[in-house]
Amino acid sequence: YEGTSRSDGTQQFAVQHEQATASDTWIIGHGLGYYPIVRVFINHGSPNAVEEILPASVVHDGLNQVTITFSNPQSGFVRLV
Repeated sequence: YEGTSRSDGTQQFAVQHEQATASDTWIIGHGLGYYPIVRVFINHGSPNAVEEILPASVVHDGLNQVTITFSNPQSGFVRLV
């Protein structure tokens, strides 16, 4: 696998994207250079109350971008590994 290079020369193999504003479509440019595993977590009123969910769809638009869609607008975060 390839990942993104950091300034110290090491490779990055995971990205976390925060989605603070609720939306039914999250478009995430991750720069990993491969199709990562996608884990989606939504907020439940406090930073420590999250739930992992399966979105309506996950589309890898290419090696460096993913589009996640939901049936209702959501806020939370996604981990790409």
